[in-house]
Amino acid sequence: MHRRWYWVLATVMVLAMAATLEPVFRPGSRSRTGEDLPWQITRTGDTVEVFGLTLGETTLAGAIDKLGQRYELALFLDRDHTPSLEAYFRAVSLGGLSARMVLNLDLRRDILRHLPGADAPGKPMPSGSRRFALPETPPLAVARAPIVALTYVPVASFDQDLVERHFGLPAERLRGTDTIRHWLYPELGLAISWEDGQAVFHYVRPTAFSQLRDRLLSTTDVTADASNVLDDARHHGRGWLRVVWPGDRSLA
Repeated sequence: MHRRWYWVLATVMVLAMAATLEPVFRPGSRSRTGEDLPWQITRTGDTVEVFGLTLGETTLAGAIDKLGQRYELALFLDRDHTPSLEAYFRAVSLGGLSARMVLNLDLRRDILRHLPGADAPGKPMPSGSRRFALPETPPLAVARAPIVALTYVPVASFDQDLVERHFGLPAERLRGTDTIRHWLYPELGLAISWEDGQAVFHYVRPTAFSQLRDRLLSTTDVTADASNVLDDARHHGRGWLRVVWPGDRSLA
């Protein structure tokens, strides 16, 4: 009798642990094949929804619920000491497509400068900025911070023919430095960049698109600032086009 209850309790404990740890170890998201694809963009007023995330409205907590809990937080200080906050999801699976994703979060500058870990020396990055690793569990203010921009890097190859098939012709084509090329879809708040065959999707609110365009024109470094992204990109033999996005209120 005692042995029977022992195995019942052991089974309950295993199931409870599995339910607790499953969100941590699953790479991706609450998404079915054919849903939450990069070209499924809905514009509502001055914002867009993509991957089930609404820019300017969905918080980091909402993104974690959608994308899973395998992410890292980092604070960046640019050369002009402008702070920005990013959440990096190394492996997500949306609509049957695997990708890496970076979320830019909107948080006031005074809050950013007082985040745990922000007073550390930081790590210098190739672009001249400094990176500060933050604790795995975000403070409440960070969890509530809305997403203002999103960068999506698919594992699958997206050449220009495939992009044109799903997104249509761009409103504008830009040629950046060296081999960097950009296709712009301002009405959707979308810019797609290529460098050495790697496609990178940038999503912002349409009202902020002119800022994104300016930043794309000035982008010269296709390596990632975030060390975890850079290491991941080097491991896969690919670069990463990172466009610094300071957010909205953080500039105030």
